Amino acid sequence: MEKVAKLMADVLSSLLLLLVISIVFLAATITIAFYLSELWGSCTLGFGFASLLFLAASIAILLRKGRLEYHIGSISVKRYFDRHCFDEEDGAHPDIESRPCDQNDR
Repeated sequence: MEKVAKLMADVLSSLLLLLVISIVFLAATITIAFYLSELWGSCTLGFGFASLLFLAASIAILLRKGRLEYHIGSISVKRYFDRHCFDEEDGAHPDIESRPCDQNDR
């Protein structure tokens, strides 16, 4: 049960981080669009060009979707096993040479 709680805490903190990064990205997008609008003197040109930039980025990501899924998946699995899976009997973590097993760590 404790492993499930740790895993859920890890997933929820990752989702919260993703939400914050998305909000920052949205704010940066609006900032770029307003900057380009001010630079060119036209809201249509500024927001249109910003939209084209992000459309091009989206197409580039879509074309490399398989490769990105592989890398994100391998990073996620590695992160999960590094944080949550270790030998319960001796308390040894696979990446740490000698880690004392304390009952409070579990």
